[in-house]
Amino acid sequence: MGNETRSETEQFEYLFLDLEWNQPIGTTELTDRAAVQIAIVAVDEAMNPVKSFSRAIRLRNPESLNPHTVKIIHMPEYNIMQGRSNGKRETDISSIQAYCSLDQGYI
Repeated sequence: MGNETRSETEQFEYLFLDLEWNQPIGTTELTDRAAVQIAIVAVDEAMNPVKSFSRAIRLRNPESLNPHTVKIIHMPEYNIMQGRSNGKRETDISSIQAYCSLDQGYI
């Protein structure tokens, strides 16, 4: 087991991506929305989950936070405003790239 590569131990067939969005109250356009959370689930051929990943994305404008967003994504407002997942601030996409075993050219 110690000599196996990552691809030998963590094989998956499909990646499912879920983005949670904030839409300010009183707006209807897609351009008014901002992603506040990303989640990925990797599954095998039989659709069994192999692993999962979830991270907060910092919302740049505090005044645009819709109270329903906090309720729907089950994340404290502070985490949304700071881009924190499990108390850790995410500042780039390197954790997503590492999760998906991708290099800079794919994301």
